[in-house]
Amino acid sequence: MTQRWIDLDGLVNMRDLGGLPTLGGGRTAPGRLIRSDNLQDLTDADVTRLVDELGVSDIVDLRTDHEVHIEGPGPLHRVEALVHHHHSLIEERRPSETAEQVGRRALLADADADLPPKDASFWAEHYLGYLASRPDSVAAALAVVAHARGDRKSTRLNSSHS
Repeated sequence: MTQRWIDLDGLVNMRDLGGLPTLGGGRTAPGRLIRSDNLQDLTDADVTRLVDELGVSDIVDLRTDHEVHIEGPGPLHRVEALVHHHHSLIEERRPSETAEQVGRRALLADADADLPPKDASFWAEHYLGYLASRPDSVAAALAVVAHARGDRKSTRLNSSHS
């Protein structure tokens, strides 16, 4: 079985999605997709581990432009060998909506995600909502995963919404 949780000093929620059961009875490939929350607080040692040990080559940032503007690009942007892809899961701006309103909408989505789920249908609806509202970003992020060049074919999804 794949060791799914990845311990780093700068964040608490990173895991390899390898080893999950598939519909056909197989398992997802380990070392292909790593998922975590916000990467803003990664240490230099964390960055080295992700790139040199785990072979991460591509970062898929699912934050809104407003979140990137407020939080900054993060420490992985200093690594020239990494390719960064930005595919927000939250619609960037609705007609007549200000940047501040977009930011508030993203924060509310975050707050909703932090509530303890009543059952699995809560999370199914939550994640299917991204597919319904941003199929372009979901498809683009999956294409990055499919074509990542990482040594171990690892790709990161970074979002406070995922």
